[in-house]
Amino acid sequence: MNRTLVVSAMLPPYYQGGAEKMAQLFIDEYTLKQEHPFVLTHRAARQGSYNFLPVIFGNICSPKTVVKKWRLVKLMYHLLDLFNPILCIELVYQFRSKGITTIYAHNTTYFGYNILIASKLCGIKYVQIIHDYYLTCVKSSRFKTGAICHKTCATCTAFRAPVKSLTTSMHAVFVSQALQKMIEKERQFKSSRVIYNPAQPFFEVTDALIEKPKVFTLGYLGAISENKGILQFLKLHKDSFESSGVNILIGGTGQGPYFETFLKFIASCDFVYFLGQTTPKDFFPRVKFLLAPSLWHEPLATVILESMSHATPCIANLTGGSPEMIDHGQTGYCLDLFDSAETEKLWTEILRMNQQSYQLMSRSAKEKSWTSKQDWINSILNI
Repeated sequence: MNRTLVVSAMLPPYYQGGAEKMAQLFIDEYTLKQEHPFVLTHRAARQGSYNFLPVIFGNICSPKTVVKKWRLVKLMYHLLDLFNPILCIELVYQFRSKGITTIYAHNTTYFGYNILIASKLCGIKYVQIIHDYYLTCVKSSRFKTGAICHKTCATCTAFRAPVKSLTTSMHAVFVSQALQKMIEKERQFKSSRVIYNPAQPFFEVTDALIEKPKVFTLGYLGAISENKGILQFLKLHKDSFESSGVNILIGGTGQGPYFETFLKFIASCDFVYFLGQTTPKDFFPRVKFLLAPSLWHEPLATVILESMSHATPCIANLTGGSPEMIDHGQTGYCLDLFDSAETEKLWTEILRMNQQSYQLMSRSAKEKSWTSKQDWINSILNI
């Protein structure tokens, strides 16, 4: 009898990142198949009626709070991420007592490589859905001090070298070709393939949804963090937006110095309206284009899929998996958003766009063929 375990360090509503949303969707879709997988997640995220694996130990703090800790605590966190003997013993016991035969792991940062070690000791099939750069980067982003890491730094090399051989027993599922290409420069896997995250929940395309607001409004929805690039984008294009009469609606939240600087900057920008935390269904009907100015190589932005489901074209920076999601000039635009000359041409083009042309692009975004939830989970389960 097959007994399946699904792993996610966090689950909504405790954390709302794309990987966590996909993990929850995977559990829900798997359950609809009349299966009832065990779920391994942080204690604080064990909400709802899922069949949670009662693991007591984990790392010394959650991945959500480690960034706020002292340097010594961070060092201990990353060491335990590599190997935590108490956690390993508990995982082996739980895997054997529950008869786990297959593990589908999404974000594993709270439990680290201990899950993979325990699965090898128990002879369990291990499938890792790879949403970020955790396998080669301790921050999972390959982004540091305001710039992309084009090569693995000494710190990440040191912390990832001890587990390099472990990935050869792992079945790897990448969410984009860009992510696969970058990770496979440094890691080898038992098997490797790209399976895109699925289309987001269907929303009926009404005339109101297509027409959008009369005032030309661009929107940003997501974390207010340095790697997402929204503050840098606003600073670069502030004069253009003020002179053109374009509004920018921003939904999301953040923490730390970057977020504080963001709040101070937008206080002087009459064209920026900050909503704080909001939902896609409340956000997208209010904007004509989604902005995705990510500076890091974002593997596959869930917010772009959400924008398509709401018939909202996206204007994305030319990084990571975004070019794989957007048909430039048809379902949105994908270009270097930090090239002033290139973006000035784009602002001129979209401000002159008539309603008929916009509706065509909007419907094309909504109707773009994308992986269904059923095909997505079936493809993973068939590995």
